[in-house]
This record gives sequence, C-alpha cells and structure tokens, in this order.
Amino acid sequence: MRRSVSEEQVAALPADMPELWRRIFAARGVTERELDTSLQALLPVSALAGTAAAAERFAQAHRNREKVLIIGDFDADGATASALMM
Repeated sequence: MRRSVSEEQVAALPADMPELWRRIFAARGVTERELDTSLQALLPVSALAGTAAAAERFAQAHRNREKVLIIGDFDADGATASALMM
C-alpha cells in the first residue's frame, strides 16, 4: 500500500531522523510529540483510568495476605512489570 504524504508533514518531524523513517511516520500521521521518549513526555499516572482503584485494591490484598494472580507479556516492559509485582 502506498500512502501520500505532504512535504510539510515530513519536515515537521526531527531533521536528525532518517528520511525514510520520517516519511513512514508522516504517512501514518505520527507527530514529533508522539516520538518524544523523554520522561517529561510520559502520561501522568493520574491520566490512566482506574490506576488509583487498582493500586488500592492491590494494597488491600497485600495487607490481607490474599493471593494475587500476576499476568504479564514477555516484552521489555511486561517482563519488568511482572518481576516488580512478584
């Protein structure tokens, strides 16, 4: 599939990025903000729905010595999060 992309969209992405990547990202509507991997660009935990309730429920289970089933995937963040929960 070939997608059309404007030169303005390509130019809006970081100049130090390879041209092919810029064209691919631009064709998919990815913005420079979405490519920002700095800590400042992360969503605050409060923006993720249900995190406060989930943390409270986990704390309650820990206090009550309840069993907790931990399920995670095998990519870098899933394995790390699973290990931390264990």
